[in-house]
Amino acid sequence: MQTLPGKFLSPVDSKSFDSDGFPLNWFSIACSNGRLTSITVNDAGLVGEFSSSAITGLKMLPNLSVSNNQLTGTISK
Repeated sequence: MQTLPGKFLSPVDSKSFDSDGFPLNWFSIACSNGRLTSITVNDAGLVGEFSSSAITGLKMLPNLSVSNNQLTGTISK
């Protein structure tokens, strides 16, 4: 198990979601029209093995950016 850097560990409360249950102003997460559109964690100090199984349910995710971290593993299309 890997430990996430502190900026990812902020508590989440009910004010962090819109009326449809989608995140509002979450660090590194973007949504539009009720859909997840981007996960961007560049230069975030992430270290460890990236498991593509962690994102297999996100088939319609147009942008995933993890550059300048120390991740190993592969992401298949």
